[in-house]
Amino acid sequence: MKLIDWLKELEQSRKAGVKVFAIGELMNLSNGTYDMTRRTIVRLKEKDVLKPIYRGLWGCGDDITVQDIFLKIDSESYISMESVLGRSGIIKSVTPDLHCVSPVRSKMMKTKVGTIVYHKFARKLCFGYDDMHIAIPEKAFLDTIYFHMQMGDEIDITGYKMDILNFGLINKYISVYPKSVKNFIKSSCNFGNVEV
Repeated sequence: MKLIDWLKELEQSRKAGVKVFAIGELMNLSNGTYDMTRRTIVRLKEKDVLKPIYRGLWGCGDDITVQDIFLKIDSESYISMESVLGRSGIIKSVTPDLHCVSPVRSKMMKTKVGTIVYHKFARKLCFGYDDMHIAIPEKAFLDTIYFHMQMGDEIDITGYKMDILNFGLINKYISVYPKSVKNFIKSSCNFGNVEV
């Protein structure tokens, strides 16, 4: 595949919303061999078309964020906790790190575009997110409470804008969480009956 063809393929991918590629995806894009693809990556890097983002991941463009790569690193993860609560206006501060829940790993990964913090939860707790793998605010709230209880942290929700949350959804989702989370919600949130 000629360089001009690569540029066209990468531009089409960007228009389709794909900005980050693993080497295997670039090989499929060109139907080339591993060695041929590696040589092309070097050429595209020299021309500032591709940039290394994280081990084995290459970005096309200057507007790549951690949200573009978190699923490439852990395809079973979803964005949750303070990352969602801050963006939803439930808490005032937005953390610079992207907090994700994963049934696979707990790990902090520093990439060229930011830090991703994966928190390992039991698989039965990994639900309640949209097709972009972003938790709905109610699920992010429960994930936050659960995580901080697991860590033994003191939990203070006095600054949370609780009126934004749908308490019916919280009541629906809470059934899979440990009894300690249910008890905390029941005693601290004052939003009706929680099945304990």
